[in-house]
Amino acid sequence: MRICSFLPSATEIVYALGLHDQLYGVTFECDYPPDARHKPKIVRSLFEHIDPPLSSGEISQIIGQRLQEGLGIYEVDLEVLQAAEPDLLLSQAICEVCAISSRQVTECSLRLAKTPQILSLDPQYIGDVLNDIRRVAAATGTEARGEEIVAGLQVRIAAVAERAAQAMTRPRVLHLEWAEPVMCGGHWVPEMIDMAGGVNCFGDKETGSFRLDWEAVVESQPEMIILMLCGYTAQRALEDLPILAAKPG
Repeated sequence: MRICSFLPSATEIVYALGLHDQLYGVTFECDYPPDARHKPKIVRSLFEHIDPPLSSGEISQIIGQRLQEGLGIYEVDLEVLQAAEPDLLLSQAICEVCAISSRQVTECSLRLAKTPQILSLDPQYIGDVLNDIRRVAAATGTEARGEEIVAGLQVRIAAVAERAAQAMTRPRVLHLEWAEPVMCGGHWVPEMIDMAGGVNCFGDKETGSFRLDWEAVVESQPEMIILMLCGYTAQRALEDLPILAAKPG
């Protein structure tokens, strides 16, 4: 089987299932395991080679404008994709900003010599993330390995939840996916905070990320702030700390 991955989490699943030799295309963001960096790149970002790099506010403004005009922020290298001759494409439809959408992937697949299977990974809850591992395993004939991975993850998750349940305090947690404008995390992120023993200042597992009013952020009085800016490394996320520190309160 020949596989192409259109999002980093799918790439990690492919490697975990022991299918790296069958992976013929990844995105510009696929960097784990490190070997993934050497795979052919089938997806590139509009912002990838802009120098000097744009600020978070500038990026947000451009994304908003392009989405309003019906334009994406990712492009597929069709030549590399065609050369891969994929049997299976792994994509997502949960967010057109976080990664290229299944819709765009489907459009590109129509230009291939043979029609591949397209598997869209769109988890809302932590349980859905685990089920996506099973789905990729089923599509690749590695069900036994998939169940082994899921069982191991379930043990780790249960251990965290059990230990957290014994804590005497539950800190109020503000988790931020973007700094300008300020946005909180959604879907499985609030669920993770809850399982780890925290109380979400904003967001719950039933909703996606959304923009926050700064006055409301200050009023929420978080005891812990997790800066988890979408698409950024930890080092790049730290560069946005001054944006938040400059705000009143």
